[in-house]
Amino acid sequence: MRTQVVGIGAGGHARVVLDILGALPWVQVVGLVDNDPSLFDTRVSGVPVLGPDAILGELHREGVRAAFIGVGSVGDTSLRIRLYEMARALGFEIVPAIHQGACVSAAAELGAGPTVMPGAVINACAVLGANVIVNSGAIVEHDCRVADHVHIASGACLAGAVRVGRGAFVGARAVVRQRIVIGDGAVVGAGAVVVRDVRPGAVVTGVPARERTAAEAGIGAAGCGSAC
Repeated sequence: MRTQVVGIGAGGHARVVLDILGALPWVQVVGLVDNDPSLFDTRVSGVPVLGPDAILGELHREGVRAAFIGVGSVGDTSLRIRLYEMARALGFEIVPAIHQGACVSAAAELGAGPTVMPGAVINACAVLGANVIVNSGAIVEHDCRVADHVHIASGACLAGAVRVGRGAFVGARAVVRQRIVIGDGAVVGAGAVVVRDVRPGAVVTGVPARERTAAEAGIGAAGCGSAC
């Protein structure tokens, strides 16, 4: 019997996750929820948008017990955190979405509900928390520790034994030197080269990376919402 799954979010990130889950024979995605009324009664990759996330409780009562978080993040991971915690509070299991073209070491440890995109590499003895995204072509090297709700964007590279705090964001093509510590909620901008520890909540960009304000870095406070 296949596991019935509902997706939370119906934007671009959801389409990528649907592509991953569509290759898994044990998954049946029954629908998506999104708070954008213009998406109601439409389809995303052939999957119906059933309504707002307020109907999740009803879906759970009807027997849908698994979900995926179909919302990405650009800098601000707070929306993904809120949706994950809401789904868990309603009793949903968050399913893993690991692309068949990703390379995940048998000696790595992944928490609940990871999203691992095509071409990603997670090497031996890396430990990832819950609701982590390792995006297309990103590398998490050996002995890294990545906390809950972190997004490692496309092509980013964490060298060996890097520590990444809860809800942090590492931008596309960023490189983080071995043994660096990135604090909770910190943002590493696209293309940055991080050679010093990053304090919690800080935004760093550039080569080598230095701390900037969110406005200087061009990062909005609201994150990307369901469009990502």
